[in-house]
Amino acid sequence: MTVLISLEMPGSADYIPLARHFGKELMEELKIVPSDIFDIGCVVTELVTNSVRHAKMINGRLQMQIDCLFDRVVITVTDSGKGFYIADIAEPGSIRPDFDFKDRVGGFGLPLVAALSSKVDFTCLRPSGMQVRAEVMLCEFRPILTLAA
Repeated sequence: MTVLISLEMPGSADYIPLARHFGKELMEELKIVPSDIFDIGCVVTELVTNSVRHAKMINGRLQMQIDCLFDRVVITVTDSGKGFYIADIAEPGSIRPDFDFKDRVGGFGLPLVAALSSKVDFTCLRPSGMQVRAEVMLCEFRPILTLAA
């Protein structure tokens, strides 16, 4: 069974809870076990937060896609921001600007995504934008026969 859902939203911090809720509700409806839902929720939140925080989009939008396969869930977040290269990412624990432009200690999100995912791919899009794709293997999958109406 494959279920592919896509959500396009403004690239604003106000929409991070919507992305998290959207992913959680979908996983619950598909009868994914709670431990997998938690991991997927963390990955969704980190990828969307990173896009909003670092893409530097002005009136930009981002797209989150969740592809539920038999044994894994693939989360893809695409934005129209400035993009980045892995080699340019600061070390975890380094100082960086936050949403309010005050300094914060950060850099823990992508290592968390990597720890929860079996595979993470980064694609710098041209002329602008970034796509991050993370695969989370499911501990247990309970196929459903029908979705609730």
